[in-house]
Amino acid sequence: ATSIPYHPLTGYHAGNMMLNGAKTFSKGGANGTADLYSVALHEVANILGLADNDTEAGSARNGTYTGVRTGLTAGDVTAVRNLYGPRANDAFE
Repeated sequence: ATSIPYHPLTGYHAGNMMLNGAKTFSKGGANGTADLYSVALHEVANILGLADNDTEAGSARNGTYTGVRTGLTAGDVTAVRNLYGPRANDAFE
């Protein structure tokens, strides 16, 4: 998969994610396929502008497909908060 993060020259393509049609994806990465959720999670991290992190096991920011991921790691959450700031309370809280 590949993605297009924001850049002033990308225009309406910013935020797009494309899957390789020659690759087989599945839920859970069964039978030697790539887990669709894990691949998409990594590409979303790229779209958000997060740097790769090849040292934290299970990180969505790991640049190499390492198998099924179940969600964001604490380091992923910290990276998002460092880049975008903490979540602000809304009118319903």
